[in-house]
Amino acid sequence: FEISKPTFNAENCKTTSVTYEINNDVEIFPNPANDRLYFRNSGKYSDLSDILIADIHGRIVKNVMNMSLSDGLDISQLPPGFYLIKFNHAVSSLEPSIKKFIKQ
Repeated sequence: FEISKPTFNAENCKTTSVTYEINNDVEIFPNPANDRLYFRNSGKYSDLSDILIADIHGRIVKNVMNMSLSDGLDISQLPPGFYLIKFNHAVSSLEPSIKKFIKQ
């Protein structure tokens, strides 16, 4: 999946960093997690159209359609590692939220 527009910053051409503008409307916990992730939102919405989870190599490893934020997400089948989770909100005017988490 795709992360939103990168912003490039350079100071005196000595260092360069990439900052991603990511919608922070969703909080995930616990992080790191073992078997299940839970979600808390900012109150702008209650449902999600879908959730995508990608591994460190960018491969989609889990795709859940029409999931409600009040539900936890079973991640017990994922191998330990670093993952990105993308929330595509049911309200199409909201930008997707992207978070990182660690599966223990």
